[in-house]
Parts: sequence; structure tokens; C-alpha cells
Amino acid sequence: MTDPLSVATGVAGLLSLGLQVTESLFEFYTAYKGQDADVARTTTKVEGLLTIFRNLEAALRERTFQPNEQDIVKNIESCIQTCKDAIGELQDECKKLSRGSAGDIKGSLKVAGRRVAYPFRKSTLQKLDEDIGEIRDNLSLALDVLQLKDQKKAQDDIADLKLLLRHVSASQLSTSVREWLKAPDASVNHNAACAKRHPGTGMWFINGSFFTTWLRQDGSFLWLNGPAGCGKSLLCASAIQHTFRQKHSMVNVGIAFFYFTFSDDSKQDESAMLRALLLQLSGQLSNGPALLDRIRTSSTVATPPTDSLLEHLRDLIRRFHHVYILLDALDECPRYSQRDRVLNALQEMRKWSLPGLHLLVTSRDELDIRVSLNPDQNQMLIMKNAGIDQDISDFISSQLEVDPKLRRWQQHHGRIKSALTDRAQGVFRWVECQFESLRRCPRSENHLDRCLRSLPRGLDETYERMLCNIDEDCVEDARRILTLLCFSTRPLKIPELIDGIAVNLNEPAGLDRRRRLHDADDIRTICPGLIEIRFDEVHRPWGNRGYDNVRVTPNVRLAHFSVQEYLESDRITKQKAASFALQSGPANAEIAQIYLVYLLEPGLSLNWASTKRFPLSLLAAQCWCDHYRNAGNAMSSLNGLILRLFRQPDTLHTWMRLNNADKARSFQIWLELMHEPWSPALPILFATFLGLDGVLLELLALEEKTKDRRDLINSLIGRRPLFALGVAAENGHEKLVRLLLDAGADVSAGRHRALRRASENSHTSVVRMLLDADPHRGGLDEALKGAITPYRVHKDISKMLLEAGADPNGCVEGYTTLLAWASLLGDNEAVQLLLNAGADASAVGRRDESALLLAVRNGNENVVKSLLSAGAEVNAVSCDSTALQEAVEYFCSTKMLQVLLSAGADVNAVSFSRCTPLQVASRHAWPEGVKILLNAGADVNPKKSYRTTALYEAVMSCSVEVVKMLLGAGADIDPLDFRRSLLHRASRTGQGEMVEVLLDAGADINATESSRTALHEAAMRDSTEVVEILLNAGADINAVSGLFDTPLERASRLGQWEVVEVLLNAGAIDEGGKARQALETRIPLKEEKWGEDWEGDT
Repeated sequence: MTDPLSVATGVAGLLSLGLQVTESLFEFYTAYKGQDADVARTTTKVEGLLTIFRNLEAALRERTFQPNEQDIVKNIESCIQTCKDAIGELQDECKKLSRGSAGDIKGSLKVAGRRVAYPFRKSTLQKLDEDIGEIRDNLSLALDVLQLKDQKKAQDDIADLKLLLRHVSASQLSTSVREWLKAPDASVNHNAACAKRHPGTGMWFINGSFFTTWLRQDGSFLWLNGPAGCGKSLLCASAIQHTFRQKHSMVNVGIAFFYFTFSDDSKQDESAMLRALLLQLSGQLSNGPALLDRIRTSSTVATPPTDSLLEHLRDLIRRFHHVYILLDALDECPRYSQRDRVLNALQEMRKWSLPGLHLLVTSRDELDIRVSLNPDQNQMLIMKNAGIDQDISDFISSQLEVDPKLRRWQQHHGRIKSALTDRAQGVFRWVECQFESLRRCPRSENHLDRCLRSLPRGLDETYERMLCNIDEDCVEDARRILTLLCFSTRPLKIPELIDGIAVNLNEPAGLDRRRRLHDADDIRTICPGLIEIRFDEVHRPWGNRGYDNVRVTPNVRLAHFSVQEYLESDRITKQKAASFALQSGPANAEIAQIYLVYLLEPGLSLNWASTKRFPLSLLAAQCWCDHYRNAGNAMSSLNGLILRLFRQPDTLHTWMRLNNADKARSFQIWLELMHEPWSPALPILFATFLGLDGVLLELLALEEKTKDRRDLINSLIGRRPLFALGVAAENGHEKLVRLLLDAGADVSAGRHRALRRASENSHTSVVRMLLDADPHRGGLDEALKGAITPYRVHKDISKMLLEAGADPNGCVEGYTTLLAWASLLGDNEAVQLLLNAGADASAVGRRDESALLLAVRNGNENVVKSLLSAGAEVNAVSCDSTALQEAVEYFCSTKMLQVLLSAGADVNAVSFSRCTPLQVASRHAWPEGVKILLNAGADVNPKKSYRTTALYEAVMSCSVEVVKMLLGAGADIDPLDFRRSLLHRASRTGQGEMVEVLLDAGADINATESSRTALHEAAMRDSTEVVEILLNAGADINAVSGLFDTPLERASRLGQWEVVEVLLNAGAIDEGGKARQALETRIPLKEEKWGEDWEGDT
């Protein structure tokens, strides 16, 4: 028999040492915890660590590990071994503490020197807290591996789930930020996954080395892959819950997750993922909501682009110590549309190489995902192992016990469990489908035997049987249900699906109320095992109460992604269920037809209130066009219905009101059109806006006369005004632009607004078509302003417009030149393009911002060189600064300084704030910049009277290196500041080395400023190091300030006990022994001689 395992002797010894050290610390600090809040807080943390040590030691002493638990032993040993350095540091602290007196606090405080107060210094307590936190985290993980926390209790899981959802809900975000971000609610999917988990699901993974390494290792990445239906989402949900349990209480640790979902278009792309992660993480930072709000106010687009979202996410992650991101079901992103962009976003996130970012993803093992993720061997876990088989076995046992329809087979549970476990092959979904067959199986042993003997070989055969078993009278409804659920842009509510089934597409088409099903049970009866009714909890913010408003909505979905995959595969066409096969084009055409017929229902157009009687109306209004675009060759068959929709005034306005409820992509355009009375031009405008070229052709064909067609096309509608060519150009509909131009559209309509809109939205081909169609070339200057903005330059369009005659010296709204915008972006190619076209390199707009100044702010030396070569004046004052001053202020590269100085920049130029470049470089503690400026002839002691000097700025920035450079260059040490000398400044800020440098340079040690000496300043700020330096240099220890107190009296009043001890030991006069008494009792002296707050004089 194999011997049982145990923890290695060395690890056990380390655990024992940690326990001993923690007991000593607890004993020491417990005696003093009432003296100070910081000490009390540290004592509490030590006590918590002591409890963990004791629990872990007792558990290991009582636990006998079996041979198959080797991984658990290794994980526990690793967790304890990781604490070695921190335990060693705690041991060193204990040795330092033991040198003091063992008596009471008064006796302890009489021990000489700084060692007395050492245990109570904030720095000491902070270091202890860090070590305690590190040890606690690792030991807690070891405890969790031992399963001392009962993770199988359902009530604990529910409590953890609610706490997690509140943790990631970001309820403090404003409504305006939420509406702008439009982040999908990932908690809905997490709720659903948790509801399907049975107790203990995935513990083999949670306790295994892959997951524990992912939790602990810096910059970790892990890919879980497995076949369809193997429980990846359940495992991801377990990982999310466990990560939350382990990490949510730690300081500055973020947790975020996202579930990609085949049945919901809003959860299938990289933008949705990034927006959800941003929302969740921002709510876990104290300033997160404010950061998001600043991003929103600075954004110029309704929905931020992916690059911007990634940039903001990286910035947010850097504000945490650690961030754990878990992403489920990458394979449910459509392969040929969104998936590539999702994978590119993940590649970019991994390229950040942030030590604090931990990324876990799940998916099937598909080639494009594998190639893109490119994981190392230790970053990939294939879900085919004994752990999953055990999960499935537990799941089968649980369902047999809790399902009333399965409990009737109680005496045969053993046979059923054995048969299902043996055939499951690690696929949960297959087991679920067999349960459906068992529920419907007649109650006899003969029927049960037949059912178990004929279990299908896999999911394809399972689905084939399910479809073939559908009642013949229900086949049409079943096919309609599956079509709607497979291709709907979001999950359908039960009433929506019922009305979708009830639409009759045969002539006369319309809503057949007799076909309406009664309820969800009827839907289940038609498609047993293929669909699920899920009651999703949608958490919504409610005032200041957070996410207390929970709306429960019953939604209908396909039971699993593999159902849709089977229905759309070639495999089904070769089986008996071939009549249920679905293809994207015809299916989308059918749904678009259902929605259009529904919108044309006469009762729907009567009034707004009537729409409540038509539950499918909102979805039909918002989504028919999306399905029409995806209909492929079947589009043309729908044009007649669309014409009816557009040409019936009541129907058109009802559709517009319904669609507005979802705030269409171009909301302002939609809002204006919604309030326009119907006219023949309105259908033309809508067909153009939606990009329906086939519909537009048919609308134009209805007008027999060319003039009438031209008048309709060029009609101006609304206040903007809107016209067909402008709308088509703004949305980049190239085919429609060509069609409209051929039909006589006026290029100059709306002051050439079409050209400006096409330029603003970067539609290069449309710009080219409009230029070719306009012999007069009007509106070029405005169009160029649309192509060059503070956010991007579209160079191809800019080049076309400049070649056509656009003015390169234009100003955006009269404020800033186009050259300045291009310079600010650091786009040298665009700058050269404008300069070659004749742009003035020195021109400024009404904001007084020159191109050179903005180029310097951007830090692009090439752009600066281009502008200087084109004649930009290097010493011109723009925004009250020269280019050199701006380069130093924005902390540019040394190369930038050299470029400007080589071009003749004035090194001693004075800015509006009365500062020279040298002063600014000193303030930024930039030694390289200071060196370059000094070598270029910068004056360290300018003759003019300035408020400060470069030396003053260097002292205030705590840069000893810069101070030495300035002193070496002849900087005057005499105090020029009207309030306090440089030595006073350095003493007050506790800069020991700086004080020594200034003293060596000849600073007067006993000089007074505001009636105080440097020693007074050091005593006020509890800087024992500076106090000792000043005393050793001969400072007057008993000097009296203007407030009639000595440094000793001042330190005693402020409770600076370390300084008091140093001054007393150095021989400071202690009148009446008051200072020593205050030191012993730790009670500051009363302010007897002065009532004003001395800190007011700063």
C-alpha cells in the first residue's frame, strides 16, 4: 500500500517559525495597542495572521493526504514557501524589538536614542502591515486549497454571488456616463452560469496548479479549451467566484469578467467586452467614476473606438496593484466578423506586459483562436480529464435527486448514472439532453432499458432525434421558433416570440391572432430540450441605493450554442432532420419579412398606446433593417414591404417613434426626421439614411419625370437641413452616392455640406466622387477643416482637397490653424502636406497657438524640424511662452531642447509667469535638461527680480543632483525668497542630504526667516536626521523664535517625540523639565505663549 503524503519538513519548520514570530509580535504590540490608533490597527492585523497560522498548522497536523492528492500538497507547500522572505523580515523586526526594555511603556521609553520609538514609527508599522498582508494572502490560499472554507454551501455561494455583483456593478456611475458607455450587463450571464452549477463544480480546477499559479504569478495568462458542451462556462463561473473570494478584500485589486454570447449581438464584439470591463473596474476605484466622466466629456464620438477603449482600459488597470479578468466563450464570437477584432484586442492587452494583469479565457480549441492566443504549454489547460468526469457524475447524481420527473426512476438511479457517465465523454450538454429523453420515457423497466440501450453517440445524433420527435402538426411552428432564436439580434421575450410565431407570411400576410400560443409551456412543448426559458435578473441603479432595483425578465434562448451550430451545419442536411436546416441569408430574410408584416399591421398604426398590444413591435422596428441587410440574394423580395412601410404616413411615423426608443445610431438626424410631416421626399431620405439602394431605386422609378425625381432628391428637410446626398455621404454609402449623382443630385446643396460630411467621416471614395461631380470645386476649405481635426488627420482626403485648391491656411472655427492641429497630433506627413501646399509656418489663430508651440507639446522632433525648416520663428511668443519654454514645461526630450537651441532659441527668455527655461527645468528636477541649458549659456542668477531662482526650484523639487549642478555653475546661495531661505526650505521638508549640500555651500545655519531658524523648521516636521545634521554643524540649540519658543519647546508642543529625545540628549535647555515630562507621558505641551496657528505662515 502506498504511504500517505505529508508536507515537507522544511516547509513545516517555516510554518512553525512564522507562528512563533507572529506570537511574539502579538504579545509585544498588545501591551501598547491602546496608545495609538495605528498601533491598534497593526495589532489587529497581527492577531488575524496569528489565527491563520494556528488554523493552518492544526489542519496540516490533523490531515492525512492520499497519494492522488500530490498536487494539493505541492500547492500548499508552494504557498507557505512563498512567505519565506516576509517571515524572515518579521523575525528581524522581533529581534529589534527584543533589544528594548521588557518593562512597562514608561520604562521602555527611557531606553536611549531613536530605538525607543522605533516600534511605533509609521514607517515601521507600514512595513509590518505589508509583510502581514503578503503572508496572509498566501496562507489564505493554502487554507482554501485545504477546503477549510466550506465552498459547497449553497447559502454561501448565493451570498458571494450577490456580493460579487455589487462589487462589479459600478452603481456610483452617473446616468450620463452609463448611457454614453452602453456597457452590456455581464452579470446576467454570470447569474445563469452560477444557476447551472451544482455544489463543488470545478473544484479539481480551483485546487489545481494551473489556477493557483494563475492567481499568484505576475502577468499570468491561462486558456481553458474543450469541446462544445463540456462545461467551460460553468468552470469560468467557478473561477470568477473563487477569484472574488480570494482577492476582493485585498487593497487595490480589481476583478472583471465578460461572457461572449451567441444569442445576443450586444455581447459578441471587442467593443462590448472592453466597455463591460471598463464599467466594472471603474466602480472598484475611488476615483474611477470621475475618470470615466472625464473620458466621456473629452470624447467626440457617441461610442469610443476600440483603440480609445483599450487605451483607457490600460490606464485603469495601471491604477490597481492587480486586476483579474476572466473572459468566457471566445468561440461564440462570429468567426468571420467580430472574432478577429476580439482576438486582436486580446493580443494588444497581452502586449502591455503589465505584471498586475491576470487574464483567463475559455473557448473551444479552434485554429484561429489557438494561433492568435499562442499560449505556452503551461498556459493552456485542455478540459479532458478525470476532474470533469467527476463533475459530470456529481451533476447526474444531483439531477436524479432533485428533478421530480427523474426521481420516479429512483430504484434504477444506479443504472442510469452508470450509463450516462460512461457515454458522456466529458460533455455536460449531452447529459442534459438525455435527461430530457428520460423525463418523457414511459414508466416501465422495459422502456427504460430501451432508452438506455439506444443512447445517441454524440450531440449530432441527439439533436437529430429531438427534431425528428417533434409532432408533425408542430413542425412549422418549431422551425419558426428555431429560426427566430438562431438569428435574432438579442434574446426574445416570451410575448415577442409568441407573436413572431403568429405572423402568417402567406397572402394575405398579417398577424393571425388564432396562432398565438398561450404561454411558455406551449413553447417548451413544441421544442423540448432545444430551448430554455431563463429568468434573467437585470440589476439597474436606483438613486443612491446602488443596484437595488432588480428586474426579472423571462427570455427564450436556444439551450446551447451547439444547437445553432448543428442547425447551420452541412451535417444536418445529410440526416433525417434536414428539413430543419437553416441558412443565414434565407433565415434573415424570413425574420425581416415577419417584422415588416408585423409593422404594417393596421391596428399598430392607430396610436402610440396601441403598441402595448403588440409586444413584438419594438424589436421589429429596431431590427428589421439589420435582418434585411443580412438577407443576401433574398433582399429584393422584401422591397415591396419596405415601400409600403415608407409610403404610408401613419405606419412610417409609428415605426420612427418605435425605433427612436432605442436611440438610433445618428440620433440627431433621427430626432429631426421624427417631427417632420410626411412628404414624398421623406421615404427617399430614409432609404438613403439606411443604405437601402434597392429600395431607393424603386422609389425613384415611381416618379416618371426626371425633374420630379431631381426635385425629390434635392429637397431640404428639417433645420440642419437634411438632404439625400448629404445623408448618403455622411454615412459612406458609396453606391447610393453614385446612384443619387446619376439621378441629378446637386453637389452644392446645403453649402456643399455633402463634401464636408464625407471628409469628417473619412469616406475617401465618396469625397473623390463628389469632387469629380463638381466642376466648380466649391466647399473645399470647409471640407479640409473636416479632414484635419484635433483628433486625427485623414491624409488621403486632405491631399485630394489641397490638390483641388483648398486653402492650407484655414482656421478651424477661426481659432486654430490646420497646420497647428496637424502639429499637435505629431503627424509629420500631414504637416509636410500642408507646408508643401503653402501653409504659413508661423501663423497663429485667435487662440494664439502656433504650430511650433503645439508640435513641441506633442514632443515630435521631426515635426519641429519641419516647421523650423519652413521658416517658423523659434523665439516667437505664443500663449505667453516660447517654444523652448514649452519644451521644458512639457518635460520633452533632451533632443528636442538641442533642436530648438541649434535653431537659435533664447535660453534666457522669460515667460508670462516670470520664469526662465532653467527655472522650469529645475522645478521638474530634470538634470539632463538643466545640463543642456547651462551649457547653452543659461543665467543661474538673472539680473531681473524674479519671485524665485533656479536654485530655489531645485531645492523645492528635492533634487540634490540639480542643486549641485547649479551651485557648481555659480548659483547664489543667499535667500531671494521673501519668506524663507533655501536652508529653511530643505530643513522643513526633511531633506538631510540637501541640508548638507547647502551648508557645504555656505548657507548661514542660524539665519532666521519669519523669526525661525532652520532648526525650528526641522523640529516642527519630526525630521531627526536633519536635526542631527544641523546640531553637528553648530546650530544654536536654544535659539528663540518670534513666538518665544525654542526648537525643544516647539517639538514638545507638536508631539514630535523622536526630535524631543534628540534635543534633550544634545543638551537643550528644558525649563522646569516640562519637555522630558511630555516625552514620558506622550502628552504634548499646551500652547501657552501663542494662540495663532503658526502653520498659517507657510
